Amino acid sequence: MRTEREDSRGAQPVGTGPSGAACSKGLNKGLKTAAQRASAPSNPERNDSLREAREVYRRACMRAYRFGIAWSASARAVVDHYREPLNELNGFPVPDHDTGSNLAHTLRTLTEEFDRGMEELLFEDPADREDGTVPGLAHLWVRLGGIYERAIVSASRMARGNSGTLLCAWGLEAVRSYWDLPGNLTQELGPEAEKLPLLSALARDEERVRAAHAAASGGEGSEGLRGFDYAVAEARAMACAAERVRASVGEQMVPSTMLSVMMELASLDLYHRVPERENAPDEPAHGTGEPGVDEPEAGNPGANGADGSEEEDVDGVDVEGAEAPLNRARRAAMLRALERTAEYPPAPHLAGSVDAGALGFYLAVVHANPRWEGATLNEEEVRGMLTPASAAPAPNTTETGTETPAEERESGWELMGTLRCEPLGMAQLRLELEGIGDSLLITPLDMAAGLWAVHVHVPEVEPARQLVTSYGEWSDERISSLADGHHAEACG
Repeated sequence: MRTEREDSRGAQPVGTGPSGAACSKGLNKGLKTAAQRASAPSNPERNDSLREAREVYRRACMRAYRFGIAWSASARAVVDHYREPLNELNGFPVPDHDTGSNLAHTLRTLTEEFDRGMEELLFEDPADREDGTVPGLAHLWVRLGGIYERAIVSASRMARGNSGTLLCAWGLEAVRSYWDLPGNLTQELGPEAEKLPLLSALARDEERVRAAHAAASGGEGSEGLRGFDYAVAEARAMACAAERVRASVGEQMVPSTMLSVMMELASLDLYHRVPERENAPDEPAHGTGEPGVDEPEAGNPGANGADGSEEEDVDGVDVEGAEAPLNRARRAAMLRALERTAEYPPAPHLAGSVDAGALGFYLAVVHANPRWEGATLNEEEVRGMLTPASAAPAPNTTETGTETPAEERESGWELMGTLRCEPLGMAQLRLELEGIGDSLLITPLDMAAGLWAVHVHVPEVEPARQLVTSYGEWSDERISSLADGHHAEACG
């Protein structure tokens, strides 16, 4: 199936994947009749039809706006609320105590850009179109994808720290995969993408659910799979996002950090209740140790409510009651993912402590999501996870627990920025940066334009800067000390 992608350059046909096709079809559902009547010859009935179509479009915009702004504001507020405890919990990859601050800074940039885009959408008058037609909901769907993508790209160019950079890398791929935008992982890898571990696991789960439904229904009807295509689309976007992060980091990726939560979000069980497996309910979802009227809300993958805030009865079914098992599964999965980072820590001295990056990621992406209400951790549980365990001394402390003198601490610098470089050049640069530093993160912002977000820890800034600039145009530079998290003035 193909839809029409409309942007500043005019309408352009783009192929839609499983997510784009399903969601575009659903979003057009409420407007089809009104739009058909609006295309008739000019007469009083046509004017009424145009008004009706405009009202449908405005209501859809308002629903998308309310959901998006609620999530945006909640993400900023919850990370700001826990900023200092997250800073204190921060112990990996270096104990520079800035995870909370880095996430808060990155989210501020992201949400400000997102809010601007959503406000423009809300106050856009569909009557202003030169041809006098009313934009369809497929147009709104494309606009929303662009708003989410632009906000995350802007944040990527200003992100701070491992946590902020990984949050943006994950979010950018999730959006591009869900909206089937250019540069997503499936387009980049082609058929090879289906061989990635999380996508392979998702395909098996999807096949299992469809087979179980066919067996139960005798192969007739699909009522029991209502909304299932949307659940698959959302889980697939989460799987692609987690796989993108693994590809961005490479062999240095440590599973028991933010990736633990990212991988758990890729489970189909979190978006659609499926027949119980033979394994125990608390077993990891993938065995890896590690996301119209009755359609998903515009801009909100998997939502069923009309405005993203209240649950409604659908065909006499108690939606709130029906979602209780789903909420229990979601809550158990998030607890499992976070506790796993304490059980299998990225460094010995962090045994028993939840990873600060994983917890911060959970707070921003899951805890703040209005559609996960009823499935999140309570204040006591979050506070408990924010308390570091008593373990071996951290790298910047002595055996007695006192602080190591500044001159004896782990030293180095965190270098971040945006590089315009050809893909082959970036592949070579990655090898060279791995040779002089660590914690290397490379995120493709725009493959066609050769634009990349680069993050690396290095002993000295100047040699690394000279290496990077030898490969292309370097901008948006940010530098911080690994000893204390202090952010230096950008140079070059």
